[in-house]
Amino acid sequence: SSLFPSVLPSLSPFALTLPLGPHSLPSKISGLLIPPPSPNGFTVLCLHGHGPCSTMFTWCRFWARLVEEGYRIIAVDAPGFGRSGGRTGQANLWRQDDGKLVVELLEALEVERGKCHVMGQCMGAAMGMRGFVRGGEYFSGSFVFHNATIGTWEKEFEEGKGRVLAWHEVDEDHMREAVGYKNLKRMAKEDPKNVTYIDNEEYRRSGKEEEVLDLESVSTGDVKISRTDIVSYKDPTPETIERVVDFFSRPPINKNAALKSSPLEKSNVTAIEDSKVDASSRVKVYIKVRPFLKRESDKSCITKISDTAITVKGLEYKFSKIITNETAADDYVLGDSTNFWEPERGGTKIVFAYGQTGSGKSYTIRQIIRSLETKWQQEDDVFQPESMMVKYVQIYNENLLDMLHENRQINRLEDAIELSYGVNELTKVVELTNERHRTTSSTGMNDTSSRSHSLLYISVPGGSTLCIVDLAGNERISRSGVTGQQLKESININSSLSHLIRTLNSTIDTKSKFIPTRDSLLTTLLSPVFKLKCQVTLLACISPCEDNVRETIGTLKFAAGGTYVGARKKKKRAKDGFEKLTDDEVGSLRLSREKSRGLSVRGKMVNELGIFVRGMEMEADELPEVEAEAEDAEAEAEARGETNLVMLHYYGSCAVEIGSRCCWSDGELLELCDGLRLGAGAGGRVRVIVPDLPGHGKSLGKISSKPMKDNLSDICKTFLEPLLNHFGCDSKTVIYGYDFGAGLAMSATQVLANRFEGLIVHNGSYRLSGNETLAFRKGFVREVLWTDSLWHTKEKALMFGRLLLLHLKGLKKDTKEKNIRKLSEEEVVIKIAAVLEKVARIS
Repeated sequence: SSLFPSVLPSLSPFALTLPLGPHSLPSKISGLLIPPPSPNGFTVLCLHGHGPCSTMFTWCRFWARLVEEGYRIIAVDAPGFGRSGGRTGQANLWRQDDGKLVVELLEALEVERGKCHVMGQCMGAAMGMRGFVRGGEYFSGSFVFHNATIGTWEKEFEEGKGRVLAWHEVDEDHMREAVGYKNLKRMAKEDPKNVTYIDNEEYRRSGKEEEVLDLESVSTGDVKISRTDIVSYKDPTPETIERVVDFFSRPPINKNAALKSSPLEKSNVTAIEDSKVDASSRVKVYIKVRPFLKRESDKSCITKISDTAITVKGLEYKFSKIITNETAADDYVLGDSTNFWEPERGGTKIVFAYGQTGSGKSYTIRQIIRSLETKWQQEDDVFQPESMMVKYVQIYNENLLDMLHENRQINRLEDAIELSYGVNELTKVVELTNERHRTTSSTGMNDTSSRSHSLLYISVPGGSTLCIVDLAGNERISRSGVTGQQLKESININSSLSHLIRTLNSTIDTKSKFIPTRDSLLTTLLSPVFKLKCQVTLLACISPCEDNVRETIGTLKFAAGGTYVGARKKKKRAKDGFEKLTDDEVGSLRLSREKSRGLSVRGKMVNELGIFVRGMEMEADELPEVEAEAEDAEAEAEARGETNLVMLHYYGSCAVEIGSRCCWSDGELLELCDGLRLGAGAGGRVRVIVPDLPGHGKSLGKISSKPMKDNLSDICKTFLEPLLNHFGCDSKTVIYGYDFGAGLAMSATQVLANRFEGLIVHNGSYRLSGNETLAFRKGFVREVLWTDSLWHTKEKALMFGRLLLLHLKGLKKDTKEKNIRKLSEEEVVIKIAAVLEKVARIS
């Protein structure tokens, strides 16, 4: 409080969760928001440096003066620092996404585009540069850097023609040989008008004392806001503060070469107007215009409206239907959803409402559910369900809550779509979705504003599922006036909606090779919308009020982009290798893929088998995209189809408690799958299936204290064969066994010989008698892997090598034994990928 007493009363702490790092792991980001009493429209983003005592308070001595001038302050703790989550000081775990962190933070806090200044210290300067490169439209082009540190210079930052005020105080961590020092000093020589770079020590030596920017590093103890209970901050002279304020007061530079406009902002043309979709399109987009509220003026932002077109501020948008009547939405939105239970018309259908807060989304969704109930009752001669399965969840502050079970938190995504609540009366659905289950509160824009996204899943006999989604409304924090807990809610709402917009951009952008559906809980649950796997109805709700014109145009642009989902042309893939398949074989292949979609790294219980299974399927759209000129490679990849890898862990010990995680944690399994995806040649699909052995982990069954006396062939028939059948592993399957799992894997290749094309033995610990014989058909792929440990010696590895590899023709005995060598973890993944590649090529 002694550092910034004048702004202390207006401090608003916030926290949001962002997926960062190579595996998009959720990272909690903590920060402060300081609104000025008389805003000038600009925001100053404060980013700290690297060090155990570094926190969001690095620039706190500048805050009072900046707020006095009308600047809004945003200060954050980077992951691993201060109160943010993450491993202490380990910036390398998320550095590749620091630009993404900055941009998504600005989106979540609704920073006005072109109005963000940056103050970056040490690594904070690098974060600011990379944020500018990634989302230049948010930045004013004014940057203040102290001891800027960056590993690889961002040429695009230099090309963005920003204005920089930077100074350097040489110490053991910030040397003149550093990349940031050399490049910023060069920029100052080449463009002295816009870039000022001050080496304080050099300026003092040359008599330019008056131009030196003094900034003393100060530490204070007994403050519980950092990882060390000691907080460091920069204490500037009054002259330095005024120099920075004066620098920010200059007109912003808008000649930003890094400025990027998204497909949603380029045009108001929809796919309907563009003749890229027809009436049979799997995506329908409707616009719902709510009536004026009593507290609103009658001044409308809509200048023209018809059945299929709407004009706002001179821009005309064309959609499937413009709905103005309060009750007319039901018939258009539901369409044929009342017939979704018919098996031949089944699958997944999603209806979701998007729009600003107070635009009537929740009201319309409730009307749709009631109308759905009425239509079902009217057609009870066609549809008489014995039972329905219902799941009703909400995403609140990036937590998944089960609203049918007192908002119990759901920790696994798979459980969110596991329909576990049975009802046998249609009226029950309406009762269960009563609004009292939903988190709401009053804001300056809406008296009953939904503070969460809700998803209602309804499944009926025949396997069809209808999902009805009511998204929380996007809102400008400056207009809603929220603080405290409501501010945290707004930030998380805006963040998840930004992810949704970014995912839609990637879907409709023909240059995009990746659709980031895993970047948030919302986009993960809505991933079928973007991956061409379901019928979609988008209901975009807008307000006609002139005060809401900015939000209305934003919603219409989102809806216009939504019309292109499914209209994006995919490259025609060659069908070599599939032309000889019969209809039954194609159906079997589709069935196997459909079943495999239940796989996840976190795992799921296969109830009918009593087996807990983890894994992953790397589908064609997740594999690196094959360029158009490589048609032969693409045809070959398609012909390879799907390769399965079944992985068996060791027996007993800690495996009884944690199952397959004794060998591969969730993170290690994810790394393994990523490695296999990159190393599995030119394509096809790779599916990894990792079960817990009977009686181990979460799998049911008894465990014997003397496993070697068990009949392994019985285990193969009662455990492995049903597992293979469930996942449709009929060909191109490799079985991998670690330790005792190797013995079970070898037995499986003999008992279920026609189910496997390859065998991998890793650190085999099965007790060989020396008299075993194994029979393998011609072309069967075998590999023996050895990673040294106390229990796994080279002698054991050689025993398995002699048993498995001596049958291979063309290799001398000593050559085969030399192939058994100690491998690193990286080499193990390469070896496994090589086996999968060989099996994939088997015709």
